[in-house]
Parts: sequence; C-alpha cells; structure tokens
Amino acid sequence: MFALQILIPTDPGFWWILLVLFIIALIAIVVIGFLIAFPAAALAAIVVFFLTGSLLWSGITFLVVALISIAIGDLLHMTRRHHHVHEEVHED
Repeated sequence: MFALQILIPTDPGFWWILLVLFIIALIAIVVIGFLIAFPAAALAAIVVFFLTGSLLWSGITFLVVALISIAIGDLLHMTRRHHHVHEEVHED
C-alpha cells in the first residue's frame, strides 16, 4: 500500500495570503447577505453612489435606509394582531 503524502506549505507568505483570502470571502458573504436582506437600502445606496461618487455617503445611505426598514418592519409586526385558534378536543 502506498502512504498518502500531503505537502504542507512552510512558506509563511502562503498562510498570510490564505488568511487574507479567507477574510475577503467572509466579508463578501456578509455584504451579499445584507444586499439580499435589504434590497431597498442597496438600491438607495447605488443611486447615491452614482449621484455623488462617494462610498462614504452611499454607505451611510445604506445604513439609514436599512435601519428605517427594520424599524418599519418591527412596527408592522407589533401592530398586527395574532389570532390563535384554540381547538377543544372532547373525549367521550
């Protein structure tokens, strides 16, 4: 039988590059998640970016619109009345 040989890179630069790529991937996943969760905020941020050319203002716009949409969602959730139907079971 042949032994499985795995080469583990010993160059520290390789591990730093791997760590940086891992962090970039995590950031991309979080950003894409926020864009999917808050499409109105993403659209507003894109419009502000094209109007001003500033990532700062588009980021602020995204945060403000996302917070407003969260607040509106919470208000709508609190104002809805939940009707629970209770069924009574009688055993004879």
